[in-house]
Amino acid sequence: MDLLFSDFVKIVEQFPYLKRIHLQGIGEPLLCRDLLQMVHYCTGRGIAVGTTTNAMLIDESVARQLVASGIDSVTVSFDSSSPSTFERIRRGSCFDTIRRSVQTLVEHRREPGKPRLSFLFTGTTENIHDLPDVVTTAHEWGIGHVFAQEALIFGEDALDQRMTGLKLSENPESTRTVLREAARRATEYGIPFEWFGLRNGGAIGTDIPPYLHGDVRLCRNAFRSCYITVDGYVVPCSCYPDPEKFNFGNILKENFSEIWNGEKYVAFRRAKLSGQAIPLCSECTVPKL
Repeated sequence: MDLLFSDFVKIVEQFPYLKRIHLQGIGEPLLCRDLLQMVHYCTGRGIAVGTTTNAMLIDESVARQLVASGIDSVTVSFDSSSPSTFERIRRGSCFDTIRRSVQTLVEHRREPGKPRLSFLFTGTTENIHDLPDVVTTAHEWGIGHVFAQEALIFGEDALDQRMTGLKLSENPESTRTVLREAARRATEYGIPFEWFGLRNGGAIGTDIPPYLHGDVRLCRNAFRSCYITVDGYVVPCSCYPDPEKFNFGNILKENFSEIWNGEKYVAFRRAKLSGQAIPLCSECTVPKL
C-alpha cells in the first residue's frame, strides 16, 4: 500500500513548523511511486527530508533523481560486510548490487555535497561481530555516518523459534567488546558512530565511550515527534508501528492538534513523565535521552 501524495500533503499541512521528516515505513520507500514528489514538496517548504533504503533499486537514474530532489539524508540498511552473511540476513538481496548502488550514489552527490549518507546496522548474535568491519566498509565506500542498533523482535517474529538466541543481551560481554572495537575504528576514520541498543538496567553496560552512552532518563519521542502510518494512524514511534495494537487516532480523519492534545496521548506522556511502566515500551532497545 502506497501513501498517496494528496494524503501526504494533507498530513504535512497540519505541521506548519515542521523541521524534519523521515520517509520510512514497513517496506522499501523507493517503491512508493510518489516518493520524489513528496521530497520536492517538503524541501520546497524548508523541511529537511531523510529516508532509509535497502539500496537495491538505486541505479544511475534513481541516484540522479535523489540528489536533484534535495533530499537531506539517505540511510542504507547494511547489516554485514560479509556478502554471505548479508545475503543470508536480507533474503533476496545482492551484496554486489548494494555496493554498486552506494558507489553510484556517492559519485552523484559529490558536487552538491548532499544527501548525507549513512549506514544503519541492525545487530543480533548472528552478525554483531561484523560491526567493526561495517565501520571500515563505511570509510572505504565514502559513507559519513554509522548508526547501529539491536534488532527489535516483536509480533509474530517473537514467536518464531528461529529468533531464539538472537538477542544481544544473551552475550553482553562479547557485545561490549565488539562495540569498543567499532568505536575505536570510527574514531580512527573520523566517522560519527552511534549505538542505539543500550537499555536502562539491561545486561549490556554503558562502560564504553561517552558517545555510545545509552543511560535511560526520558523518551523524547512522546514529546517531540510521532510516527504516522501509510493509512494515517498516529502511533508513538517507529519501533512499534502496528496501529491495530495501539494508536492515538487517524490524522486523515481528525485534526492532529486534537490527537496530540487528546486524552489518550496526554495520558501516555504523563505515564512517561512519572516513570510508569508501559507494556508497549518494555522491550524497546532505543536509549531514552
